[in-house]
Amino acid sequence: MHPLDVADLLQEEVERLRKQIADQPALRAEAPVLALRSVPTITVAFAKVERARLQETVPLGMLGPGGGALARQMQGIDLSSKSERRLLLQLGCDDYDGQPPTAQLLASDGTPLPAEQWPKDLIRQGIIDGHRDYKRPFFCRPGLREFHTHPQHEDDPWDSHREAVRLHTITLNLLHDLQARWMLST
Repeated sequence: MHPLDVADLLQEEVERLRKQIADQPALRAEAPVLALRSVPTITVAFAKVERARLQETVPLGMLGPGGGALARQMQGIDLSSKSERRLLLQLGCDDYDGQPPTAQLLASDGTPLPAEQWPKDLIRQGIIDGHRDYKRPFFCRPGLREFHTHPQHEDDPWDSHREAVRLHTITLNLLHDLQARWMLST
């Protein structure tokens, strides 16, 4: 695709995204910003509500081999407190839509978010660390380059999704999950 056609396509996607974000205040997101540089990017600033994880050792009231008391580690979410931080979701759109976009989280100053600060969920799914091409956590979902280039997903090529999955939809789904699903900061 010619670079001018890519720019037009990205501008259309950003306009759709802008309208949908405006209609969904619960996303706590600002209007997307399109930067047409050597690597075109779409950046969306958003306020991330986070809750801490609680861990408690609960005695089971049983004895194990050797007579030691058995216990179980329980995890949960601290509903009594929450914090908020401003993050940036950035999609790299080089070679879009011949290639899917990349997606990463940035701190509010635009620097890459350290791995230990990426959101998590209790079962550690959806955000993965350990991609051969990316030295950062990544969102493991169809429609993103990190997913389609991962060895476990070589049988699920981008071309099987690119007609049905639009850039604004990918971005909105990530924002929704960042607010509702991936909310534990530690």
